[in-house]
Amino acid sequence: EPKFIEAISDNRIPFLQDGTADLILSTMTINAERTQEIDFSDPYYIASGRILTKTDSPIQGLEDLAGRKVCTVLGSTYEETLKEQAPEADLRLVDTYSECLELLQNGAIDAISTDDVILTGMIIQDDTLQMVGDPLTTEPYGVGIKDGDKQLKDFVDGVLQSVEEDGRWE
Repeated sequence: EPKFIEAISDNRIPFLQDGTADLILSTMTINAERTQEIDFSDPYYIASGRILTKTDSPIQGLEDLAGRKVCTVLGSTYEETLKEQAPEADLRLVDTYSECLELLQNGAIDAISTDDVILTGMIIQDDTLQMVGDPLTTEPYGVGIKDGDKQLKDFVDGVLQSVEEDGRWE
């Protein structure tokens, strides 16, 4: 039986490295920086980076973030993406996306940037929100695995492959 624990973006890699977790299944993007520290399964989903605002916001895309308060999660890929693509934005870093949502709903920030699947969940909770602009990034998700655990990686890749092949993924 699996034992599930909560991991936030900033502690996912340390949890794998110190043995707190064997696998991380948490919208975790495979990128060059992370693959130097941990292993990943084959990609199982491709998300897009987007911007979320209130429906009455003047923000329509990346170019409108200058001087605006934009929230993302500490340790997420968007921390760097926003610094690079919207350097004039007033970046607000928090531990969880639910904190970003609360800040947007109470007017403390102007926008949230993260994966479209996470933002879609926020829109489902609050129909006064919308995604705007073009996708900022492509985010291939993989299962995080402790560096060097080839046996577990092969097992996870096999499970993902069988789920896709037998139609369960659909």
